[in-house]
Amino acid sequence: MVNDGKHKGIILLFILALLQTNFSPTIAYLYFGMKYYVYIDNKITTYKNTVGIRCQSGDEDIGFKYLKDNDDKYNFNFRLNFWGTTLYFCHFYWGRSDFSYVVFDMGSYEECRDGASYWEIREDGLYSRCYKGGSGGKYTWKKRHNWP
Repeated sequence: MVNDGKHKGIILLFILALLQTNFSPTIAYLYFGMKYYVYIDNKITTYKNTVGIRCQSGDEDIGFKYLKDNDDKYNFNFRLNFWGTTLYFCHFYWGRSDFSYVVFDMGSYEECRDGASYWEIREDGLYSRCYKGGSGGKYTWKKRHNWP
């Protein structure tokens, strides 16, 4: 006959061990199918301000879109995969310049734990920020890539 007290003790030790490790909140969110949002805004104000964008992952092609005017937007969302390997990149086209950039990977998630990242396309490059909610909603834009 199995001792129930022994099993409860083993389960309790297992739970305590998980709590003592660096158990990432990412794992918990994955089980709940957390959605992540990416917002990309065209902030180019010069005469030739049309920007082309195509975003995709290894499993999904979000599609190509022209952002024609200052403040035109390209937004999408997705669910994090079970393995914690979700990655999305976008290819940006402006005039004769183009480049690709990863707009989401699990490092982005760790940096922007609020479930969203915000991107701006400017004349001098690509910028991003995380929204930090609460009173004041503080955020800082970071330059991520220059136009070639």
